[in-house]
Amino acid sequence: AALLLKVATDEASPGPLQLSAMVLETASLCFMFHVLITESDASFEDQVNEEDSCPIDAYDVLTDENELSKLTKREVEKLKTCVDLGEEEEKRQRLREWVLDEDEEREEEDSGDYASVNVSA
Repeated sequence: AALLLKVATDEASPGPLQLSAMVLETASLCFMFHVLITESDASFEDQVNEEDSCPIDAYDVLTDENELSKLTKREVEKLKTCVDLGEEEEKRQRLREWVLDEDEEREEEDSGDYASVNVSA
């Protein structure tokens, strides 16, 4: 290491590049050890906080005054956001279904069934 440091600081040779490489390699090893130390067997999905997800019964909790009084203001805001997001998703789903139905009806109208057309010359 002392010899590498001596050569790395020699300005006449490509030493500064070697010094940079040594610093980067040391940083890389530090990050690798950090990952090895903090690594766990749990997958990312298992590590997601429960705070990041919406409860299934958010709407029911918001309509129940007894349950609502037990929650903090932040939790109530989170539930309202969850309900709003759920309603927006339902609107998008209904719009998608409506567009698909309209497309199917248009295709049926344009199916080319001209059996009842009377052509007289």
